[in-house]
Amino acid sequence: MILSPDRIIGPFRGKVTDFGGDIGLTSDFYHLPDSKGLCVLIPPWKTEADYYKLVRKRIKQAGYSCLEYKIASSLLSPDYEYTRNAFKEVANRVRSDIEKMVQQYVFKEVQVIGVSIGCIEASMIANNNPHVTKLVLVAPGNGLAEPMWYGLKTRNVRRLYEEQGITLSFLMEAWSELALEHNFDGLKGKEVEIYISKSDINIPYRFGRDLADKMIAYGINPRVYENNHLGHYLTVLKYLWKGKIK
Repeated sequence: MILSPDRIIGPFRGKVTDFGGDIGLTSDFYHLPDSKGLCVLIPPWKTEADYYKLVRKRIKQAGYSCLEYKIASSLLSPDYEYTRNAFKEVANRVRSDIEKMVQQYVFKEVQVIGVSIGCIEASMIANNNPHVTKLVLVAPGNGLAEPMWYGLKTRNVRRLYEEQGITLSFLMEAWSELALEHNFDGLKGKEVEIYISKSDINIPYRFGRDLADKMIAYGINPRVYENNHLGHYLTVLKYLWKGKIK
């Protein structure tokens, strides 16, 4: 049997190495004079320094300025309160930065792009945000608790919670503010794209599909791009390599 990238990379990258502290949020702004708008890039869990290099080039070619974030902390830790507050802090700070950028550069369009667990902050940033015109979610789940509990990459985090006697139902309640379904009531009228894979086992497919179905039922009408065999990492790579920027 040929192992998929999800099975090879996921367990290797899923070890928790930080347990709280400063989230280490930084950003780089690439301004393109006379740009069509602003693209905001939210990183996934445990990324490399230049994760968005491929898509950043295409953003510039498409005529957009780019605001790219990096996060030193993994955000996701065995401390459920730190985890919840860290995600909220990132979302709040990015929302504030977008407000300042729009005022300074008068951007008419703002696209927010989130990948993997970064889709959580991306949804919180876009929800009820009058400046955001488009939200892109690449390999998302429906929140944090269930995808973390059942995902291959995060099984070590699950074990750390189980050792504390913390259950999935407890985390679903504690992290309810982070659930994407609680952060899309203000997305109507915005353009939404979702990229998911039926073979994703790091954020299991059923959770991304659940998110898409709930958005459709709510009347948001996202464009859903679904593949059968790419899994988590190749779905992300395909978007970074040639996903639409418009």
